[in-house]
Amino acid sequence: MGCRRMLSVEDRAAIMAGLEAGLSQTRIAHLIGRSPSVVCREIARHRGPGGVYQAEDAGRAAQVARRRPKKRLLDRDEILRRRVIFDLSQGRTPRQISGRLSVEACGTVAPMDNSPHAQGRTISHEAIYTWIYAHPKKTLIEHGVCLPSRRWMRKKPPAGGRTPPIVGMRLIDERPDIADRMIPGNWEGTSSSAKMGPVRAQPWSSAPPAT
Repeated sequence: MGCRRMLSVEDRAAIMAGLEAGLSQTRIAHLIGRSPSVVCREIARHRGPGGVYQAEDAGRAAQVARRRPKKRLLDRDEILRRRVIFDLSQGRTPRQISGRLSVEACGTVAPMDNSPHAQGRTISHEAIYTWIYAHPKKTLIEHGVCLPSRRWMRKKPPAGGRTPPIVGMRLIDERPDIADRMIPGNWEGTSSSAKMGPVRAQPWSSAPPAT
């Protein structure tokens, strides 16, 4: 697999010239020897306010985007940070906050009255978790931020890997002694007795109900 090659000044100039000539994005990609998806993303990211692609402006914007380290979204956006911090202080999870912001942005629901208006901004739940775990516990407490799990750090996976929920688990199809399924108890969905009475066979099982 070859190394990813960034678009050069000549590539961006060819894209701008192709758009001005009315060429399709696929044709432009063929002329500069790049994938059509690369040209499509380049144009979508760096169109100007009037929808016009300018090679010089696109080059400057790409250079700024490559700078590292980059500030996290919540550190860059005061309006979004205020909304997320408020919702976290109310006991909402990052996934709930992200989902609510998405439906508010598309106009499905109205903004919540008691929460700061996000003004159409959205964020993923992973970005919220990353922002939380990047700050010391003292700073989060000062902002009233606390996850419902009462954790301020991401749990590390066990050194030996996760153990299966059932020790020595074996699928029923791997048992040759019951391959013929002659006994009703050898079916996964057969009836069983419980305090609430017998439970009938499930509709997806081909086993006959026990008598």
